Amino acid sequence: MGNVWRSWTMAVIGAWFFVSGWVFGTQVWEFVIFGGLTLIVALWVALDRPAAQAWRSWVLALFSAWLAAMPFTVSFGPNPGGAYTTLVVGIIGVVLSIWMASVGEQPETRVH
Repeated sequence: MGNVWRSWTMAVIGAWFFVSGWVFGTQVWEFVIFGGLTLIVALWVALDRPAAQAWRSWVLALFSAWLAAMPFTVSFGPNPGGAYTTLVVGIIGVVLSIWMASVGEQPETRVH
């Protein structure tokens, strides 16, 4: 898997956000839209792996930043755990995305 683990981790984060609206019982569509977009772009990065892909990682950083900001814009009601989880996972997504943009996700090189 080489350095592509960050892309796959971002795909898992996107999948989590896609379903987390139902898990937390709040604002399902915002989670579905941004979680789904994060999942799609992360899979695109992980499976396509072209040399010039930094812009996709920056898009992932923007999606993750929005998801990290959601606890401050969306009511989680009596579920503060959902807000904290959303904030922490969103920040992890931002960090991973910026890391991906700065180092690039390159396929593993094999020595034969």
